[in-house]
Amino acid sequence: MLWPYLLAVLILVGCQPVRSQDTSATEAAASGTAPAASASAVEYQFVPESKRKKLLGLEAYNYTDLPISSYSVNYVWGGDVRVSNMTNGGSGTNCCLKVPTVLPAKYRIRWSRDDRRWCELEVTFKGPIPDSPWNFNTHFFEDGHIEISVTDTNTATDMKVRKPSYREGLNRYPDGNVIHDEAFARCKDER
Repeated sequence: MLWPYLLAVLILVGCQPVRSQDTSATEAAASGTAPAASASAVEYQFVPESKRKKLLGLEAYNYTDLPISSYSVNYVWGGDVRVSNMTNGGSGTNCCLKVPTVLPAKYRIRWSRDDRRWCELEVTFKGPIPDSPWNFNTHFFEDGHIEISVTDTNTATDMKVRKPSYREGLNRYPDGNVIHDEAFARCKDER
């Protein structure tokens, strides 16, 4: 009848934390002499469960001077994106993308201005994610790069728009309609 007691002792001894044999990294960090982290190392952070419970509306902002006829993020269609101005963001809100579980997260952005030539770019989203995420925003910039942001219901997107000069009903800038989609993206004709 002694064996249940011995089993209990073995279990309790086995549950004790094990101390690391190599304490030099801990001691160096405590003394402030820790080695610098590698520049190529990516630090991943997990997004808390409370922020991942909802689906985000998909919106886009077009800071170029020509409309986008169709775009998608990770194969989720976002619709068309008009040229953004001081009072109009560009697209409507479409459904839906999940909040990423880990940051940074990579997204595949695909778009076309004429439904014949399609461009594709992988964009890394590093955060932040607000406490109450609501919208997943894709920002198409004049120079061809794309950024992603996540906003909450109370936060208006910080639009980066220059005022267009309106001529003949078209959104044209004085320097003309210039497309820089291929500066960063891979584009090809699909028709």
